[in-house]
Amino acid sequence: FRKIATKFAEDYKKEIGVLHPNLNELKTLLHIFPALVVPLEFREASDMLLSDPSGKSLAIVKMLKKLAQISKGGDPRWYVRGFIVSMTNEVEHLEAAARFVRMTLKSMQLPVIPLFEQASALQKSSEILTGMLESPEIGKAIRNEWANRVELMLGYSDSSKESGVLRSRLQVDEAMSRLDKLCEKNGITPIFFQGSGGSTDRGGGSIEEQTAWWPSGALRNYKVTVQGEMIERSLASPEITRGQIEKIVQSAGNWKDVKQREKFSPPVLRVFADRVAELYQATVHDPKFLDVIGQATPYRFLDLLKIGSRPTKRSTSISVEGLRAIPWILCWTQTRTLFPTWWGVGSAWEKASPDEREELKSAIEKSPVFKGYVRALGYTLAKVRLRIWRLYLEESGLEKDHQDQVFKNFCREYDLASEFAKTLLGPGNSLIAWR
Repeated sequence: FRKIATKFAEDYKKEIGVLHPNLNELKTLLHIFPALVVPLEFREASDMLLSDPSGKSLAIVKMLKKLAQISKGGDPRWYVRGFIVSMTNEVEHLEAAARFVRMTLKSMQLPVIPLFEQASALQKSSEILTGMLESPEIGKAIRNEWANRVELMLGYSDSSKESGVLRSRLQVDEAMSRLDKLCEKNGITPIFFQGSGGSTDRGGGSIEEQTAWWPSGALRNYKVTVQGEMIERSLASPEITRGQIEKIVQSAGNWKDVKQREKFSPPVLRVFADRVAELYQATVHDPKFLDVIGQATPYRFLDLLKIGSRPTKRSTSISVEGLRAIPWILCWTQTRTLFPTWWGVGSAWEKASPDEREELKSAIEKSPVFKGYVRALGYTLAKVRLRIWRLYLEESGLEKDHQDQVFKNFCREYDLASEFAKTLLGPGNSLIAWR
């Protein structure tokens, strides 16, 4: 790279007559710092780790061997920060990863990181962490190699795909709270790696609203993914970057105060979220609705998009489980429906009793996670364009009666969700409450 940069600078000066200041600065930086290494993170799915106990056929083992070669005589964490195990559902998945790390690096310096993505994994996350602490290999590594720290990655997209955004947010909130308390009890420092994306469906939102419901352990060591369009939105200029950092410092700097904050999670909120999830799941698992996904969304074209690091589908048949979370979000973003964020909310609100409605109105002021969701819901509803969805339906090849019924259902659910947002956010704040 130094040779290429030097040659480019020489050619630029020859053609323009003067060296560009930025190129001059680049030459200076390359002279002072001849090599700049930005550590990566390895990642592999749990089912792949279990598919070959010897590791001979696994690409991740080849990568670990290359890491061992590159970092020989040094710390592998200079090059790779950790080994993320996606779809972690059992401690055995992490022990398999640890075995490959020990086999290739001859030590446990490289941290093994569980990624809790699905609802079942979030519910079992404390049990899995307990298993990590009790595991002879991993427990010893936490104490002796990882400085009594354990990194825990939380996924938002898969649980959102399964049950809708509201229940997903509550599940992540509850899992983080349990994990934080378990770490404190065992004298372990947690590093919560928030695997959220930019859109509401993937856990996105403003920094203030996202961090408002995090436990102190998540604020003390702030770590999030910044990807896709959020890179430009958050880091487009020095001024924007500085503003983002200031917001992070302001929000995360209160971690000591948060330790004293009483967590508020009223039973009515759980009942309401479960009701929303039931309505959402009943829709997405309906065979007729799966036909709509296959014919009226970009689902059937996803295999042609060579822009991802992994296959877009886990199976050839059309199913919610078979489609990966990010392509699932893409289907509903492209059709301008943003379906996972609001579907079921309106019908659940319609079925709520007067007392439940009053309790939910009270909960929005006391529960940061619920307040953040409702504000994001308002913003999302403002972006929905059902007329564009109608065009997708008309080009789908579905029967006309089926098209009309689907569109009617979407319009009704949208109107009910809008009424919910208007009621809880108040006049003038229903569909524009954001950042």
